Parts: sequence; structure tokens; C-alpha cells
Amino acid sequence: MAENTQVEYQQSPQGELDVCYVMQKAVSEGFCKRLIEEYSKPEVEKEQPFIGQGRDPEKNINLDIRNVLRLPLPLHAGIGATLTTVGLNVNHQYWKYHITHSNQAEFLMYDVNGKYEAHVDTFHLVSDETRKITVLVILNDDFEGGKFFIQNGHEKIYPPQEKGDIIVFPSLMLHGVEPVTKGQRFSVVTWLVGPYFK
Repeated sequence: MAENTQVEYQQSPQGELDVCYVMQKAVSEGFCKRLIEEYSKPEVEKEQPFIGQGRDPEKNINLDIRNVLRLPLPLHAGIGATLTTVGLNVNHQYWKYHITHSNQAEFLMYDVNGKYEAHVDTFHLVSDETRKITVLVILNDDFEGGKFFIQNGHEKIYPPQEKGDIIVFPSLMLHGVEPVTKGQRFSVVTWLVGPYFK
């Protein structure tokens, strides 16, 4: 049985400010292991860590900012569908953003020195769909470094992030992954989108 934990870190003048929601042990150890075994195989081709919309290695890859291998996953089944369902339910309970669907899911593999500097997952550009909710599952915890954080001013917030934990947060929150110093870090992420913020 998964333990649901709403993680509240910061006081605002109006009361509690919800930074993220953590569903601890939401994905079984066996399922995490199967995902890693299936998607980390060397013969499964991964995408490079492009930044932004372009796919020009000289313009859109900067390993000093983002150093992670990625594999697109289906949204209609498996872990992609699971994360979408969790994200929709958490959003309905807490933020109530206008969400229409999830538009992307990725298996992420961080080797030693793999990281992602503090960033946001959405942009203030008027478009048909805008990322509003990020849903992330931690698949393993047998590595060193590689901590996920949410940046709150000068403070880094480290929510619970053990194997099987799902972290849900607004895509406009500044967040990142610190460099892995030993082993490999595996996770899956999906994004819930909707019309441009109003």
C-alpha cells in the first residue's frame, strides 16, 4: 500500500505553500527493476540530452547544463499511463490547473557526472499546450549524489526520493538533479499539459 505524503516546505503570508506532493513507495520494487532492466539495455537506443526545441548537437546540447540519456516512452500504457493518472489525481486535489492530457514521457539515465542544472519545465510562450504539472518516479536509490531538488530562492529543498517514490510538482518550479558521483541513477518523467496559463 502506497503512503501518500503531501510535502509542505515553505510558509507564505496566506498559509502553507505547497511545493510538491510525494507518493512514497507508489511503484513496486519489482516494477522499478523491470523498467531499468528493459530500458537501460545498451542495444536500446537513447536520445542525447537536447535542451529546448532544436536537435542541433552544437546548439542544443550542453553537458555542463544537462547530462542525461533519454528514451521516449508510450503514454497510453505502462509507467507513462501510471504517472499521468497520478498527476491528474494530485492536480485535481491540490492545484486544479486546467489539464487536458500528458504529452511526453521519458526514461532518464544518469551516469557518473550526469546532472541537470536548475531549470523549469515550462515556458511563458503562448501555444496550444503548456506544461503545467511534472510527474517523476525514482526507479533506484543505489547510487551516490544525483539528488533531485527544488530550488526555493537560495535554498535547495530535497523531497523524499527513495526507490518507487513519485514526486509531483508544478512545472514552473525551479528544480534540478545534482551530479551523480557513483553508480547510475534511473527515473521516469512525464508532463501534464493544458491551455496557456490564465
